[in-house]
Amino acid sequence: MNPSELPSWKRWLPAVPCLCLGAGRSGITSTISIGRVVVTTFSLNACGDSVAPRGFCNELHTNRLNTFFTIRSRPPHSCPGSESVFDLISSPLVSIVVPFRDQGDYLIQAAHSLRSQTFPCWECLLVDDNSQAYARSCAQWLVRTDPRFRLLSIVDKLHAPGPWCARNVGIASARASLIAFLDADDLWHPCKLERQLPLHLDHAIEISVTAYHRFVDSSHQLIETRCPPTGLSYRQLLRGNVIPLSTVVVQRSWLEDPFRPERHEDYGLWLRLFERMPPPAYGLIREPLMAYRLHSTSLSAQRGRSIVAVERLFRRHAPSAWNRSLLVARWALARGCGFLVARMNRRLAPSQLLPEAFAASLSAQGMAASASGRPPHVLP
Repeated sequence: MNPSELPSWKRWLPAVPCLCLGAGRSGITSTISIGRVVVTTFSLNACGDSVAPRGFCNELHTNRLNTFFTIRSRPPHSCPGSESVFDLISSPLVSIVVPFRDQGDYLIQAAHSLRSQTFPCWECLLVDDNSQAYARSCAQWLVRTDPRFRLLSIVDKLHAPGPWCARNVGIASARASLIAFLDADDLWHPCKLERQLPLHLDHAIEISVTAYHRFVDSSHQLIETRCPPTGLSYRQLLRGNVIPLSTVVVQRSWLEDPFRPERHEDYGLWLRLFERMPPPAYGLIREPLMAYRLHSTSLSAQRGRSIVAVERLFRRHAPSAWNRSLLVARWALARGCGFLVARMNRRLAPSQLLPEAFAASLSAQGMAASASGRPPHVLP
């Protein structure tokens, strides 16, 4: 194949060389599907002999961080009969932080949208924020069936409310230089990473966002499509949070001072980032590559406390009570106008359902793992 015909992410480095190991006895082989790439893994037998398929070769072209394959085996003192497995360990180009508290079915759907990505070189940090058994069993099943998922738990169960702590745990454990965020109740387009990452790799963008859909959870009806501004400044952000968190990819070096224990913790982070001089290089993809779910249990649906929370947020940026009151009033006006425009669009625009690229993930449902380890279904 002509290199110019490959997607941009496949042109960043040469192809992965073929790997073939000597055959042993009584080994186990298995196949893992990573996006559109099928990788065969191999195990060791009880005696520690390497077991490989007859040939291991694929056309995956690695990313700039040089995706590689390594072998992890049991230490020599392992008990006879214990299982040893060759794991596919990659150096991911992007780490995706997904905090969750319960909402197991939503988590499975979000994971389905990740596993459908056309760009396979990522890792996902599932951060459990004191979930019940059902949601945790869904996360554990994801970790068992796909090596790119890792499950983390928050030690401090009494932290200040909100997902800020879970996101910080994920950031601290990330292995990639790029960090992406996905809330457990949102969805990604299958081509999101393939289309967004070139902004960072080829154009030195430090924080990027995309347009996104908003849809109703119960009916899957598409409410509206929103697009962040082409350019962004600190003064623009003071008028309202126009950065949708689940579309963000950001250089990890900008997250040394991560989320803080406050409501609208993402808004507070963006204000601090763009307050710096110079601010991060900002990039936008106008194509909607994220779907934001509207449902009654989401934190953003609790509008009653928002004004009070934003007033507290602005205390750092406007010490004067008069200036702070003006900022809050302008923020509330912009938010109210946006709400009215969305409501008018909902009434005037013809009824549409969420595009199929996203709706495919909505068919993925979780099932509580039984004692036999029965996994959630409909995942690829």
